[in-house]
Amino acid sequence: MIESTKNLCGSPSRDVFKFLHKHLCPPGWWGLDGDFILIDKNGIIAKLEFKNSGEKLTWAEIVAYNDELKHGFLVFIVRARIPYDFMMKIKDLSRRLDPAMLDEAEAYWRKMEIFRYEYCDPDEWKGVVIDDFEKVGDDFIEWEHKLRNG
Repeated sequence: MIESTKNLCGSPSRDVFKFLHKHLCPPGWWGLDGDFILIDKNGIIAKLEFKNSGEKLTWAEIVAYNDELKHGFLVFIVRARIPYDFMMKIKDLSRRLDPAMLDEAEAYWRKMEIFRYEYCDPDEWKGVVIDDFEKVGDDFIEWEHKLRNG
């Protein structure tokens, strides 16, 4: 991977686009950004939704993930317990990750919990609890290695 691409942390232009879409398009024109899609040379491996501790799935996420399941995609929820101030420190570095912070980040990375998403009723979205899904891992690097290599 190109080093300048590897060190990027977020997309200001995507954030502006999402903000304007929410405010300028008519009601009912919903949208959703996908958190992260794992790929290899053959295509999509799985869709990942990142949630920090205490965050819940939204109605739009449930609608989208149900559709992705219908099309045969694997969907996983990756939950971290990363302190908010640490996340903001990374984000505030001009959207570039300081390599010196990688050791601290890796400690949180390895403690993330991974849950396999299963169909949910969008009408009952407020009642969806991430812990109700099957937990399939708690060391992200180890889990992704297994997912990619069988």
